[in-house]
Amino acid sequence: ENISGTVSGLNGAANIQIRYGAGKTQFVSPNVKGFYHIDNLPQNVSYTLTPISPTTPPNIFRFDKSSLVIPAGNGDKSDANFAATQQVIMSGNVSVQGKAVKGVTVSLEEFSFIKTTTDSHGNYSVWVPMGVTITPKATHPYFSFADGPSAGHPADFTQSWSTAVVKVSGHVLLNGGGLKNVTLTVSPKGAVTLTATTDASGFYALTVTTDDTPNLYSFVVTPALTGYTFSPKSQTFSMSSGVTKNFTAIPNKWSVSGTVTSNSKGLSGVEIDFTINGGAVHKDFTNSKGVYTLTGVPFGASVLITPKKTGFSFTPTNITFTMGNANLPGQDFSTN
Repeated sequence: ENISGTVSGLNGAANIQIRYGAGKTQFVSPNVKGFYHIDNLPQNVSYTLTPISPTTPPNIFRFDKSSLVIPAGNGDKSDANFAATQQVIMSGNVSVQGKAVKGVTVSLEEFSFIKTTTDSHGNYSVWVPMGVTITPKATHPYFSFADGPSAGHPADFTQSWSTAVVKVSGHVLLNGGGLKNVTLTVSPKGAVTLTATTDASGFYALTVTTDDTPNLYSFVVTPALTGYTFSPKSQTFSMSSGVTKNFTAIPNKWSVSGTVTSNSKGLSGVEIDFTINGGAVHKDFTNSKGVYTLTGVPFGASVLITPKKTGFSFTPTNITFTMGNANLPGQDFSTN
């Protein structure tokens, strides 16, 4: 059998390896026009053709297919073709505020199969097509880097990244639903305070840059809203803790108190009914001095207070209000 074909783009700088039979191997070099030919091959066996690039610059090539299989009994084949693209080395370093970033994936937007990863020193090296327009990209689970320039490169070149951002986001929840208008703050020492506010679903997003904090590897996110405490009180971004930071809001709780009087004297045994947010009724009774107290009323709650005692009517008949961010005394009633 005879096998022939062309390898375009080579400039005569590669070999074709042919494997067949019981581990037999044969090599052929394309001529200056990229043409190759092998004859007198055994019949009725399968062949695997593999283009082999030199391993040293300046003639490093990538091929359109890594190998070509010709099944047994196929007969002569004259179109066993390959296309080669000459490669150059793109190398560089990825760092943030002078500190190397390990585990950054460096790739090309135009050639998704070309990628590598930075080592513990932030260094990388990868072969890329020579003389074509490329867009180097650096991606990381936590850091975001600006894309490199798109350009054609005739020789080995360097592409490095040293400016990054961290995109932190999450939700602030109250009773399982989102809490609006919570302010999330990144306030590094000596830097301008950076804030974001939750929307109606409790979602927020913060983009923290190298200009916002002296340590982009570790900064604190703190939620705040009048009337609430939060769990946790704050969270620290770090390389091991991730960029999703969720918080649970806990309303501050306060007491409501007052006095029920009859002819200016405290009236004991008056039932005080409290309805909070339209829910179940909580009951208390005035003491010997006519005083009542309800504790644990959450900030922002809608409260209805109604006094009851057989044979008495009260002024006012009830009191309604929205609970503020402090204890609320002086919710008084009187009867004649």
